[in-house]
Amino acid sequence: MKPDLLVQNLYSTALVDPIFRKTELNRLLIVSGYASSAMGFHHLNDLRDQNKFPKIELICGMIQTDGISRNNHEGFQSLSKSDFPDTFTCLYLGRGEPVHAKVYIWCKDDTPKIAFTGSANYTQIALVKSQRREVLTECNPSRAFDYFKALSSDSINCNDSRIAKLFTIALKTRTGESIDSALSKNVSKLPKTQVKRSAPTTFILERNSPFFGLEKTTLSLLDKTGNVPMRSGLNWGQRPELGRNPNQAYLAVRGDLRKLSYFPERGTYFTVLTDDDKIIQCVRAQDSGKGIHTPHDNSEIGKYIRDRIGIASGAPVTAQDLLRYGRTTIDFYKIDDENFYMDFAVR
Repeated sequence: MKPDLLVQNLYSTALVDPIFRKTELNRLLIVSGYASSAMGFHHLNDLRDQNKFPKIELICGMIQTDGISRNNHEGFQSLSKSDFPDTFTCLYLGRGEPVHAKVYIWCKDDTPKIAFTGSANYTQIALVKSQRREVLTECNPSRAFDYFKALSSDSINCNDSRIAKLFTIALKTRTGESIDSALSKNVSKLPKTQVKRSAPTTFILERNSPFFGLEKTTLSLLDKTGNVPMRSGLNWGQRPELGRNPNQAYLAVRGDLRKLSYFPERGTYFTVLTDDDKIIQCVRAQDSGKGIHTPHDNSEIGKYIRDRIGIASGAPVTAQDLLRYGRTTIDFYKIDDENFYMDFAVR
């Protein structure tokens, strides 16, 4: 029987279901031209939630020619060093011709058992959201395994100290949509500095800005009364009667911004690089996607903000705390659908 062409449910069929159908599987090898750290976090988090811990080894194949965003590079480092240190390994192809292929090989130790190949990169856009009519099909596991091993010998670990000398690591990469293309889709007239698509977002057109070409939005940490909500937002965990971690928090997405496609849709993970060079994995959650959460630990973003503004861990956040720090808002710059830059600096 010839392998079937998979056009739906690629993520579950190729990346989750096999380990339940064949419980001896303990290793997943991936070759992907492009990949995102948000996809890695999403995938590993899902498997962990189902008490599955296969070792995942990823080779990114196009970094020699297209570089890699700081979000994804530092996101992959975080996954391999702190979030899933015993489970995840990321390699960058560094020698020979770049590789645009996508191959997924499930193994028991060094014995390949199931393999898929096709058009779908290891990204949520391709595998989870299926927005680009991607396909996968089963292929010969042994040949796929040999292909992966041949590429691994030409690859370097993402944590290697030589990475910065070998590859271009930038806020934006050449694979991102050009500013001219983005603007032609969203605006008709171009002022000299910034272009408003609608009230909640703005395109940055200052060519000397590191954010040139990116779309920006600003989230307020205050409510309509000018206060920090007592039991939501940054103070979501301030509910001792429920035994919650007092650092639990989310960033509120309000008004018209919820209706735009600026942030990913509810349930989609995205990687946030902060102005102080931290990596935070986030997800849209709650009704209408009104909150930005940290899925690994809902207290992560609350602890980060408290550390940043200089108050005790677990303490309630007040408007006075934010004013004393110097900011009551957070700026987000959209790099692509799975990567954002967050600016909470005081200048």
